Amino acid sequence: MKQSVILKQTIISATLLLILTNFSVSSHAGGGICARVKIEIRQEMTLERQAFEANMRINNGFGDITLDGVSVDVSFSDEDGNSVIASSDPNDTQALFFIRTDSMENIEAVDGTGTVHPESSADIRWLIIPAPGASNGLEQGTLYYVGATLTYFINGEEHTTQVSPDYIFVKPMPNITLDYFLPTDVYGDDAFTNEIEPIVPFPLGVRVTNNGSGTAKNLKIESAQPEIVENEQGLLIGFEIEGSEVNGEPATPSLLADFGDIAPNTCGTGHWIMTCSLSGKFVEFTADISHSDELGGELTSLIDGTPRTHFLVKDVLADLPGRDSVKDFLAQYGQGYKVYESDNVDTEVTDQSASSTLTGAGDTYTLSTPVNFGFMYVKLSDPNRGRKIIREVTRSDGKIIRSENAWLSKTRDENNNWLYFISLFDADTTDSYAIIFDDPSAGPQPPVLQFIPDRTRDEKQQLGFIVEASDPNGTVPVFSAAPLPVGAEFTDKGDGSATFDWTPVMGQAGTYPVTFTASDGELKATRSAVITITGSDSDSDGMPDYWEMKYFSNLDQDGTGDFDGNGISDLDEYLSGGDPSGTPGDINQDKYIDVSDAVLALRIISGVSPVSDAHQSSADVNGDGEIGMDEVIYVLQVVSGFYNEPVPVEVGGNISENTTWSADIIKVTGDITVDDDITLTVSPGTYIEFQGHYKLNVRGTLIAEGTPEERITFTAKDPSEGWHGIRFDNNDRTMDDNDPSELIYCNLRYGNATDGNDETDVHDDRGGAIFARNFSGLLVSNCIISNNRAAYTGGGICCFYSSPVLTDNVIANNSASDYGGGMYCFHSSPTLTNNTVANNSASVYGGGICC
Repeated sequence: MKQSVILKQTIISATLLLILTNFSVSSHAGGGICARVKIEIRQEMTLERQAFEANMRINNGFGDITLDGVSVDVSFSDEDGNSVIASSDPNDTQALFFIRTDSMENIEAVDGTGTVHPESSADIRWLIIPAPGASNGLEQGTLYYVGATLTYFINGEEHTTQVSPDYIFVKPMPNITLDYFLPTDVYGDDAFTNEIEPIVPFPLGVRVTNNGSGTAKNLKIESAQPEIVENEQGLLIGFEIEGSEVNGEPATPSLLADFGDIAPNTCGTGHWIMTCSLSGKFVEFTADISHSDELGGELTSLIDGTPRTHFLVKDVLADLPGRDSVKDFLAQYGQGYKVYESDNVDTEVTDQSASSTLTGAGDTYTLSTPVNFGFMYVKLSDPNRGRKIIREVTRSDGKIIRSENAWLSKTRDENNNWLYFISLFDADTTDSYAIIFDDPSAGPQPPVLQFIPDRTRDEKQQLGFIVEASDPNGTVPVFSAAPLPVGAEFTDKGDGSATFDWTPVMGQAGTYPVTFTASDGELKATRSAVITITGSDSDSDGMPDYWEMKYFSNLDQDGTGDFDGNGISDLDEYLSGGDPSGTPGDINQDKYIDVSDAVLALRIISGVSPVSDAHQSSADVNGDGEIGMDEVIYVLQVVSGFYNEPVPVEVGGNISENTTWSADIIKVTGDITVDDDITLTVSPGTYIEFQGHYKLNVRGTLIAEGTPEERITFTAKDPSEGWHGIRFDNNDRTMDDNDPSELIYCNLRYGNATDGNDETDVHDDRGGAIFARNFSGLLVSNCIISNNRAAYTGGGICCFYSSPVLTDNVIANNSASDYGGGMYCFHSSPTLTNNTVANNSASVYGGGICC
């Protein structure tokens, strides 16, 4: 028996950040009412941190003796031998270490109920993450010892082994403070004018401060797009993040803000560049945070408290000697102002507005203000009411004021009238500034298109909307749109507006991106919108109404039944493109093929009996759309025994030699394991039905390659119980990525990952249909992965330290109790190309994909 604990350092961490905002817009309706919209922006922060893996291997070399009642108690002590607390409870903030079972091989539990069978070896791994207080801030690290007590029984006799402790050094850790900044007034189209005003981007800023004694390594914050979660007045409005910038670097179109390493007592700053389609005001701005319990939750969190939120006045530059050139945040602070610098300095700012004046005429003005030592801010009425822009500001000592520190703004008063302002931010000031304005309307300007939201309709449901644009130079814009869906019309009305009109017909379900253009003959503006057409499903059973009417002549079926009795559910028939109304040749639809079918076929051919659509679909054996002698001959051949009905094949257990499943129907009656270096091949058209909650473990190679005409289906006999999915678990790292497995033109339905817990293998709660750990040799192409679920993460697919290739798949209607309804990735880099991810859900975050 191995009597030492092996520890190795790993890099893991995950934190979820949630930002909530309320937005107020004044509207024409009702004489100027206030419409309130609530939006939510979900963000995830990750950073590398120190963690450890403990590994114990229990070898039972006896040929006929079982080790029963196995328990392992992992213990921790400091360098003086004093016991320290470790806990598996993510809310136990008194502990110094978080520990959980990460994996177990050949043993079900280590809580006193585990068993190690004769001539076998059990392998147990624990994940250990130190809490912030464990390092004591010592640069060289703080020493701890980790040992274990192994207890087991042989024929009722207790045996105890003390495992020699190994040592670890816990390094200093970062302590992160998050400050978020958002302006109050943002600008888009003005609801009180006939013209279409341009959208003005605005920043959502963040400052990440490290107040700890260790470096925050590889820190990243990835944002989701804003989501409108409350809009009682049904305001037509859109919010979007168009890109990001970090630490003064040029902006990129990415939602990911990569801060790199943040040293102790320094900070990083970032901005997400946002737009809003309408002018309005943010009136509430709050933030909340949750931590991944899987990685220790509150116990191991490196974030200090709740993120702080501030209403931003302007992103400015602290223009003083020794300061960097990265933008800082001038924000409201109580009744005053404070500048939050990228140099990790917070300084109160003197508001000198009341003691300052602006005098002049034309394009030249003088701002007079008291001399000030330190930072000052001035906000005065704009004499030009926003009709001009600032060209240059010069201080009386000759200093040119940075463009970031002099700006124009506007806000509405209580009567919804615009008030216009000019503002100045400076430090160690003189008593006056010369301001020169310019007229921006002198040159040609492009038209301004209104916001065009994405829209969704059902087949046969009319869609119509108006597109409007205006031109600052007074020209009436000319409209165009492309590519237009078949049957759609886009009409330029010649008055600065155009109409889109389309009634999609059956068969036009799909996604249609359309680009709308407004041109004044020289310059143009474009906006894109996505039109999604769905097949109507009024009874929410997953089968479109038109399809049910075609095959059943009513909407009575709920998808779980088997209308034609062929062993395939009606929903699976729809998803795989099958015919649920009857077995080919069952012309009278009595679920049998006999002479009466041949008689009915002859009567239909001779015109004596009419043929309904349902009869047509089941009678048409050769797919030529007609009922003829081919159908009669086929029925008679079946009756005579020339064709045999498919006989299901039952399988289960280990597959220890290369095997091909070629039967029409495979019934799985127990867990299946494809052994190392063994290949399981599944022929096109095979229907694999798991009779219980069984799994397909692949240790070797799985080749399931269907065709568009003959898809392979993996499903469960009982959808409510489900099956346990296809599991590529390479935890011992013996599987070779160069021996790839393939799932091509497959349907994977009703997977249900629910067997995992802290006492067994938590990974059994991941990946309803597909689970991959430490294995990247997997290709999933042209598959439909739907109606699967997981008790933890990855309702459809879970990638754990794995990077498979997924192309041209549909991942839909899957769910996860925590993260990643459609797909969950942890330290994985899958290749995703042309996949459709829709109608998935997760209780915490990442309804579609969570990475």
